[in-house]
Amino acid sequence: MTVRRALPADAAALAEVAGVTFALACPPSTAQEAIDDFIATALSEAAFGRYLADPARTLLVAESVPGAPFDGYTMLVSGDPVDADVAAAVRIRPTAELSKIYVREGSHGRGTARELLMRTIDAAREGGAAGIWLGTNEENVRAQRFYAKHGFERIGTKRFKLGDRYEHDLVFERPIGPRSEEDGRVSDPAWFTSAVVYQIYPRSFADSDGDGIGDLGGVLEHVDHLATLGVDVVWLSPIYSSPQADNGYDISDYEDIDPLFGTLEQLDELIAALHARGIKLVMDLVVNHTSDEHAWFRESASGRDSAKRDWYVWRDPRDPSTSSGGPGQEPNNWGSFFSGSAWQWHEASGQYYLHLFDRKQPDLNWENEDVREAVFAMMRRWLDRGVDGFRMDVINFISKDPSYADGPPVAGREHVNAFQMFADGPRVHEFLAEMHEQVFAGREGSFLTVGEMPGVTPEEAVLYTDPDRGEVDMVFQFEHVSIDQGPTSKFDHIALDRVSLKRSLHRWQTALAAKGWNSLYWDNHDQPRAVSRFGDDDPAYWEQSAKALATILHGMRGTPYVYQGEELGMTNYPFRSAAEHRDVEAVNFWKRVLAEGLDQQAALTGMAKAGRDNARTPMQWDASPTAGFTTGEPWLPVNPNRSWLNATAQVGKAGSVFEHYRALIALRHEHPVIANGDFTGLLENDPDVWAYVRTAGRQKLLVVANCSRQPRELELGDGWSGARLLLGSVEGRAAALAPGPVTLAGWESRIYLQE
Repeated sequence: MTVRRALPADAAALAEVAGVTFALACPPSTAQEAIDDFIATALSEAAFGRYLADPARTLLVAESVPGAPFDGYTMLVSGDPVDADVAAAVRIRPTAELSKIYVREGSHGRGTARELLMRTIDAAREGGAAGIWLGTNEENVRAQRFYAKHGFERIGTKRFKLGDRYEHDLVFERPIGPRSEEDGRVSDPAWFTSAVVYQIYPRSFADSDGDGIGDLGGVLEHVDHLATLGVDVVWLSPIYSSPQADNGYDISDYEDIDPLFGTLEQLDELIAALHARGIKLVMDLVVNHTSDEHAWFRESASGRDSAKRDWYVWRDPRDPSTSSGGPGQEPNNWGSFFSGSAWQWHEASGQYYLHLFDRKQPDLNWENEDVREAVFAMMRRWLDRGVDGFRMDVINFISKDPSYADGPPVAGREHVNAFQMFADGPRVHEFLAEMHEQVFAGREGSFLTVGEMPGVTPEEAVLYTDPDRGEVDMVFQFEHVSIDQGPTSKFDHIALDRVSLKRSLHRWQTALAAKGWNSLYWDNHDQPRAVSRFGDDDPAYWEQSAKALATILHGMRGTPYVYQGEELGMTNYPFRSAAEHRDVEAVNFWKRVLAEGLDQQAALTGMAKAGRDNARTPMQWDASPTAGFTTGEPWLPVNPNRSWLNATAQVGKAGSVFEHYRALIALRHEHPVIANGDFTGLLENDPDVWAYVRTAGRQKLLVVANCSRQPRELELGDGWSGARLLLGSVEGRAAALAPGPVTLAGWESRIYLQE
């Protein structure tokens, strides 16, 4: 066998010390290349098959071995036999073993052992192995937790020879099996695969004290609305102490509630009220950045010699000889998402700090271990209080390119979107795995971790959400909500290409079919209302298009999210001027339009269609002037259509949008084929008809929707004759499909089940 980039002298020395039959060694600088080569050679089909044929063989992965005259990463294949008592304890006879992972003290943070373990599990699965064994010593509690986190169970001990002495390891086993064929479902699907999440943006949900701003008291008044809808989880947007520069996504104290929203005691009451109704509570976690009013940043900004200086990203001007932060002196050309440079000059200490968002939202330095531990400790305290997990804001931004080099220049732009320099960075997987290990591993209960990840690809999402890797449960991605955005900004609005929208969502269904998990959503606090964006908000078609969009989304594989008011079919606000927008993103964009002399009418159109304030107008509870949201003056105007589009008019009314959502949620709970069945897209190139099939064993589910105003006739084929109508958006349809073509009215949607 040939393995490239090995250092023969080191490998031979290690072989002599450890008594092995194969060794690969390399210095840390080339470790990743060596790992890649090892996987490509030693674990190739032919080579790996040789080890599978001999159960006594052991795949040993070591970073350093005591007594070995080198310091680097090493991978070994040993001939040491397994003790008989261990072999007898194995329920599934392993045909491959990973017998030990050595990790030098202090090096675990690099994530090398974890990454190699994941690759080995994949290789063993592909090679047909039934199981893998791992070993560690009794004192290494961290390694034991590491193994347990990745599905290994302690089964006994193993005697092995190291040099001229024998040692004993605890042995852990992890069965490796293919997808279960029973009912066509993945065996033991996670609880969240059949769950539905409801997002509450507290500022706009319900106001209990008349100040015009929603609060925890208002949420408490409406918990029965959530229970009636049937959701399993409530995601609460930030309610922490905050100066509100970005409506709470600029946090000044992670462990207290902003008086604007209420008190910790009210949060405790809300947790208890939700739990009593079988609903979990997930908090929004914003740890890529803090507020510049957070105690951490104040200490960091107090001087270059501050103990917390390195808790944030500080850099000198481009010209080190200058003592001022004039134009062009920013450390690089990165632009802020909220316009302008991503660097803010700090006069008192003579350096710039990084802020990918508003200047009042400085980025934390996750390279600093103290920062990570402070974040993890805060998370543990919230879990101790009864919180059931976290939705993590822009969490794939926490690892930046350490060079902080310029992003690719754009003609005519001083500051650019340097996305590739800070998204999905070199240590992000390591940081998330460490978070999982330090916060969730070994804790009793069922928790949910959701990673909001702008720009993430399906391939990267598989890595983030593979249960074996222990990072997050699901991603919150943005590909499908970028379809109608032009190249210059989100406000560069272009006509919707529904075929592209369909292909995007279907591509994610296919990419995460075997491994990983996705969030399903149309609306959230950062997106305009789906009925106005992807549907048809003309009053004649509003109701049917709202139901069609809901049907399309909730029939897919993934965890559906319902944003407040979406269950009613709430629409965009009729903005007419820039002055009506309150969101910092839109306000800063309009300043840029004026400063750069851009097309004002095009900008206003884009802001009206894509602005975040569309999602943040008050929840429409009833037809009163303030929609039942407040007894005072609402912080944002209420949509005028609250006179007929409101909860009072829909809850309990047969055929309403609310009752349609309620039925869809119940179907996900009742039919495993919806939660975990296979996905097959139909009519992929049809711009108006959206259709797909979900399959689980002998069950087949057909979801079909007409996304146009004109009736459409469809040929479904004889295979669907007799299929039962589970849910339809138009009342009076036949309970089962008859042979022959099917005609769907404008924006009509249906779900059929064939058993």
